[in-house]
Amino acid sequence: MRPTRIREMNMKEYICPVCQKEFVEGSVPDQCPECGCSKELFNVIDDSEHQSNYIVEKPIGISILFGIIIGWILSFILICLIIGGSIEDMFSMDEFVFRMILFISFPMGAILGTTFVLAYRKVAKDKQTNIQTNIQAATPTNQKDTVTKLKELKELLDSGVLTQEEFNSQKEKLLAEH
Repeated sequence: MRPTRIREMNMKEYICPVCQKEFVEGSVPDQCPECGCSKELFNVIDDSEHQSNYIVEKPIGISILFGIIIGWILSFILICLIIGGSIEDMFSMDEFVFRMILFISFPMGAILGTTFVLAYRKVAKDKQTNIQTNIQAATPTNQKDTVTKLKELKELLDSGVLTQEEFNSQKEKLLAEH
């Protein structure tokens, strides 16, 4: 997660589409120091995109476990209130009845909790997909082609197929076309 002071100051953040290096408004170089990509190709980072990424990338096992526990507690309280009538009656009921309610509420809570967690993750994933689709749709086609070609050149440089000089000349040629 990025520092909150940047968000509080309402400063835009940019990301290089080739190497994914992030820059803060005011300190954006003319070219990326990592890959040499022109700043005209940088994309603005949207905070809602990062938040939805966090939600979807969170481990599902832990999410389901917490969903089961919370669902169990809520279903237990609900059944106790339905049977007992009030919270005071819930604490004064027979031990056998209390244990039976505890036992009966677990499967119901597990189903409700798991369903809620999976539905929430599905909504977050759909939101993330919509954001990415909107970003891709807003990116001009020739910019996509340039970025794709720059990524391919960077991969060739990293793998040793191209020398730094060859990479720089190819990159300059691509950026001149753009």
